[in-house]
Amino acid sequence: MLRSLQIKNYALIDSLSIDWDSQFNVITGETGAGKSILLGALSLVLGNRADIKSLNRKDKKCSVEATFDISDLDTNSFFQMHDLDYHDITIMRREITPSGRSRAFINDTPVTLQVMKSLGDQLIHLHTQHATLELMSKDFAIISLDRFASIDSKTYYEQFRKWQDLIKELNLLKEANARTTSEQDYFQFLLNELEEANLDEIQQQSLEDEMMSIENAEDIKLKSSEAVDLLEEQDGSIISKLNHVSALIGDLKRVDKDMAALDDRLNSTIIELQELSREIAYIQDKVNYDPQRLDEIKSVIDHLYRLQKKHQMDSVDDLISKRDEIASKLETLENSTHRVEELEKEISIKEEELRELASELLNERIKHKPDLEKTIENLLADLGMKHARFEVSVSEQKDLNKFGNCKVELLFNANKGGQLMSVSQVASGGELSRLMLAIKSILAGKMVLPTLIFDEIDTGISGEIAIRMGDVLKQLSSRHQLICITHLPQIAGKGNAHYYIYKSIIDEKSVTRMTKLDGKKRIETLAEMIGGEKAGDVARKQAKELLHS
Repeated sequence: MLRSLQIKNYALIDSLSIDWDSQFNVITGETGAGKSILLGALSLVLGNRADIKSLNRKDKKCSVEATFDISDLDTNSFFQMHDLDYHDITIMRREITPSGRSRAFINDTPVTLQVMKSLGDQLIHLHTQHATLELMSKDFAIISLDRFASIDSKTYYEQFRKWQDLIKELNLLKEANARTTSEQDYFQFLLNELEEANLDEIQQQSLEDEMMSIENAEDIKLKSSEAVDLLEEQDGSIISKLNHVSALIGDLKRVDKDMAALDDRLNSTIIELQELSREIAYIQDKVNYDPQRLDEIKSVIDHLYRLQKKHQMDSVDDLISKRDEIASKLETLENSTHRVEELEKEISIKEEELRELASELLNERIKHKPDLEKTIENLLADLGMKHARFEVSVSEQKDLNKFGNCKVELLFNANKGGQLMSVSQVASGGELSRLMLAIKSILAGKMVLPTLIFDEIDTGISGEIAIRMGDVLKQLSSRHQLICITHLPQIAGKGNAHYYIYKSIIDEKSVTRMTKLDGKKRIETLAEMIGGEKAGDVARKQAKELLHS
């Protein structure tokens, strides 16, 4: 429910504050006084685009603030989704700076226009004299039929969402598989190549050392032999000379105690050199030039180097990690293929279940559509459209959607003998408004409606029909808040609150003003609507009767 509206510096409005009644609000006024300006300002706070030309004074910002009581509406999920603080009394504010910058706020939290519009669509439905877009939307027809017939499609919708999620998962998986499958052969080739290299059995450093040894076997043998000869095998070898030195020192240690320590050190050196000589001899004997073994090692190492260069790796361990990574990719692809098969089967089963539920919904809609058609036509007749024909077209479709497997369309013709066509093709603005009023009136007891604003819904009617429309609006307002811009006294007299829009000249400028009418002022205004500016006692009497009817 819209509780209040404050407008500052918008078009002809310098400052305006309105407190709305919770039921039926009527707005009247002279032509050009600013009724459309009021709706324009309200549309800003509902998320419509702003225009700097709308500023009254170009040196001041424009602001529009609407206060709503949303305690009866199911909007908690919206506030959670957009990380907004929920309050039963919610304030939506729009500001336009002199530079043209626009800002939107919900409960003082900055939001995008899209978020503001999304909430605004849930709080107010605006029906202008030129278009009723909701009536033409593809979802409105089926939602209206379901609400009228109390058809519960929640179970179907929940299953439909799960089905869609499965399809989405399948498509994403197929896309991923398609990208990977194109590389699968290459990955398999790389894996085979790495596995054939027997990387787990290769000690690269050991092979490189062995190759170096075989390649230099002749040099190793020659120099090792020479080293052994120098150490102990030829005459005058190092060890034999050291033995001679040891004998000399042995003689001296009897006369000099310090020589004993030197003798021990020398003997240790001789033993170390003897062991060194034996180890050199062992290496000499071990090393052999084996061309076949050399070729084997070179083949392994060359292949290893090629793999390392190919994969930009520095070691065998890196190649092993690369091999395992490729193997994991191929395994994932194989598992994905199995998951695709599982999903396709699951989707098929889910679709069968959905089609059964959709068929039940289709039958229910076909069953109840005649009742809705008859009810609407009767109400349209009361609203002055005696020859109007209304039909709810329900047709089965192959594809499933969020409502089932059927298409529901509203067909309408206001003239006798005319051909039924979609409401978007045949109805005028006034006819659309009355059709929407009829539908909203019927659904009023079935659902919680937002604030409904009708802009000159009474176009083209008068007399008794106007009284009937006023009664319909009055009845509708007992359940839902209405704001109705009207030029008919029969409707204005039904309002719980009556607001009058007029122009004043202030500082030689036209300014839009709005006041709430009570008592005599309201009677006089209704009388002028009945009999003109010079309305007499008869018009006043009729005005009083309208207020008490």
